[in-house]
Amino acid sequence: MMSGMKTFIEAYAKERAIPKTKAEEEVRAFLKTLKDQCVENDGVAVKGYFSLKKITKKGRTGTVNGHSYSTEDKKSLKLSIYSDLEDALQ
Repeated sequence: MMSGMKTFIEAYAKERAIPKTKAEEEVRAFLKTLKDQCVENDGVAVKGYFSLKKITKKGRTGTVNGHSYSTEDKKSLKLSIYSDLEDALQ
């Protein structure tokens, strides 16, 4: 099962031996900074763990069941996993 924000914050608080409210502040500050850096730069690389690279998904056009459709280009992020995290997942 995937961990949600609440479970992650609880685990972070336990790991750091800090109150959950302090853990939530730190996690939210980290996520805001991560988001801001992804927007301002071409992405973020956390050595040994992962990188998030800004990409553009090209729009598409086509026909489905006789109806034409078109989508516009969309900004997204590509996740790449590095050795430390990849090894831990094995």
